[in-house]
Amino acid sequence: MLKKSGSKGRLLCFMVIAIVSVIMTACSSGESSGTAEEGRANQEVYQFEFNNVSSSLSSTTKDVILPWVEMVEEKTDGRVKINVHHGGALGKIGTVYQDVSNGVYDMATMYSQSVEETENHLITVGDLPFIATNDIEIDSKVMTEFYNRHKDEVLNGVEVMGVTTGGLTNMLSSKPIETIEDFKGLTIRAGADSESAIYFDWGMTPVEVAPEERYDALQRGIITAMGTAKSVAVDSRYYEVVDYYYELPYKTMHVFAIVNENRFQSLPEDLQQLFREELFPAYQELKVRETIIQEDVYLEQLKDEINVSVFPEEELEKLKDITTSSEAAWIDNANKRGLDGEGLLEEYREIQKELAAQ
Repeated sequence: MLKKSGSKGRLLCFMVIAIVSVIMTACSSGESSGTAEEGRANQEVYQFEFNNVSSSLSSTTKDVILPWVEMVEEKTDGRVKINVHHGGALGKIGTVYQDVSNGVYDMATMYSQSVEETENHLITVGDLPFIATNDIEIDSKVMTEFYNRHKDEVLNGVEVMGVTTGGLTNMLSSKPIETIEDFKGLTIRAGADSESAIYFDWGMTPVEVAPEERYDALQRGIITAMGTAKSVAVDSRYYEVVDYYYELPYKTMHVFAIVNENRFQSLPEDLQQLFREELFPAYQELKVRETIIQEDVYLEQLKDEINVSVFPEEELEKLKDITTSSEAAWIDNANKRGLDGEGLLEEYREIQKELAAQ
């Protein structure tokens, strides 16, 4: 009887110990889980305001900006959140650099042509007529390398997230253009002196028109032609107010994704490193890929709306021969700013030659 009673006692003791052990483990696990959840809840979230100058329906928005914003939130475990405002809701396309550098908002995409008549003039060298290779990937690499060599001289107050070549600039027109003689007398939108010089060489009359006024200017006949990329022609619906689009790739522009320098440097060092090593290159890759793919997509969309033609090759060669003033105007502008215009142009061409050979 005593032996049997002792066996029951030991069994009861073991059961009590096991139950207590389970309870303690559960409590410990709960405390750990609670601590982890509290840590995530208490971590600082850095919010950035992105002024997207494109519409919410554009391919840049759908295929570049929004996927990248999701990637940022995922890769940073929610520590960085980017709020995107579409259609230039936070500021106009022509003042992006000033706005971002002055902290009006945190992020945006800036078009190089908007800073040609400023202290940032040198980064517009790749916008000169007939200087591009017309290979978007190569031209993006060339401009990126050129910018990296001069980044301490330009775009003060911002961190550059990526540099890409935009879609090739072709020609919208209200009238048929089949020879170089047909350009004469047409009025065309132009901005900087180097761009106006192109059209003076072609016998056209340049007119300065703000980006947000170009549709109306075409519709009212204030301008009868405009150089623009296929994507812009579609997204801005210019095909509604002109009849012709000519594949005449005579220039391009470059797109700089930028973030306010102080805001970026307010991030912890590990996040800055993540952006520079992984997230900025990812943005650039998305943008280059989107631009290449959309060249053909937008062309087909234009063909559904207006008369699309390839400008005759022999006439294009004649245009190249008479397009001489733009380069001189760009060099003169650079020299007036204390830069070596000819040297910068030669440097760009050397980089282009090296990268194209690779």
